[in-house]
Amino acid sequence: MPATRPLRILVVDDDPAMVGAITALVGTEGHQVVTAYDGLTAVKRFREEQPDLVLLDLAMPGLPGEKVLETLRRTRPELPVIISSGYSSIESQSAWVAAGASAFVGKPYRIQDLALKMREVLDRARTARGASQ
Repeated sequence: MPATRPLRILVVDDDPAMVGAITALVGTEGHQVVTAYDGLTAVKRFREEQPDLVLLDLAMPGLPGEKVLETLRRTRPELPVIISSGYSSIESQSAWVAAGASAFVGKPYRIQDLALKMREVLDRARTARGASQ
């Protein structure tokens, strides 16, 4: 994930093993990981940390992932958000992208597939920022 500076990535998932795997992946790229294991903490960390990218699981305790996504979009509509979920039908993927997700990754996924999706989303965000300036 080449970048001009290390990124701050908010990883929201209630599965500690998944968070650990994502943290290891992101860490090898030199980026900083901020974690949240429930929806309420995710919104709090989002406001405190101002991440560059959010990886959001939908099945969350407390505030569900869809409510977290709504909050993120109201505050920062341009923020890249990748949704991950076990509900990975084409219809659900399309619905989440229509609801404001930048991309969707169905669970279970290979960590390499997530890395590729992160690169794609970040490249699109950089291109969009460059076009608007």
